[in-house]
Amino acid sequence: MQYNKRLASVSDATRYFFKSFFYMSKMIERDRKIVDEKFVERIMLTVTQVNGCKICSQAHAKRAFEVGLTKEEISKMLSDEKDEVSLNESIGVLFATDYADERGRPNQNAIDRLYQTYGRRNGKAIIGACAMIMMGNTLGIAFDTFKKRLKGIKTGSSIFRELGIFMIFIVMLPIEILTFVLGFIINC
Repeated sequence: MQYNKRLASVSDATRYFFKSFFYMSKMIERDRKIVDEKFVERIMLTVTQVNGCKICSQAHAKRAFEVGLTKEEISKMLSDEKDEVSLNESIGVLFATDYADERGRPNQNAIDRLYQTYGRRNGKAIIGACAMIMMGNTLGIAFDTFKKRLKGIKTGSSIFRELGIFMIFIVMLPIEILTFVLGFIINC
C-alpha cells in the first residue's frame, strides 16, 4: 500500500512558515463581504484535498460546517468536485488548487488573475489562506507520518524530515503568534 500524502521537505516547510507569516496580516485586512468565512474554508478544503492531510481535512470540515457549508458541499470539496463553488469564488478555488499543486509557488499569471478578479488586498488574503493551510498540512502530514512510523507503517518519509518540521514549528510558532497579534493591533 502506498502512502498517498504529499510529503514536504524541511526547506518547503520553512518556506511555508515564512509565507504564512507574511500573509497572516493580509487575512485580517480582507474585505469579508468578498472573502468571507465560507470562501476561506473552501480554499482551506481545496488545498487540504490536494495535499491529503487527514488531520486538516477533519478540522476544516468541522469549521466549514460551523460557518454554513453543508455536509454535501464539504464532501464534494474534499473529493475534488467543485460544482458547488459559486462563479464568484471559482477563480479563488482554482488558484488554491494551483497553489497546492505547485507547492506554494503559483505562476505569475495565476496571481495576476487572482488580483484582477478580487483586487490586490483580497487576492493577498486568498494567498494567505493558501499559505496558512500549506503550513498546517505540512505539520499535520509530518505528525501523521511520525505516528505511522511508531506503528511500523512505512510512509516514504524519514525521521529527520519529521523532526526537522517539528523543530521549525517549535521555533516559528511564537514568531507567528507575535506576527498575528501585531498585525491585528496595527489593523484595528
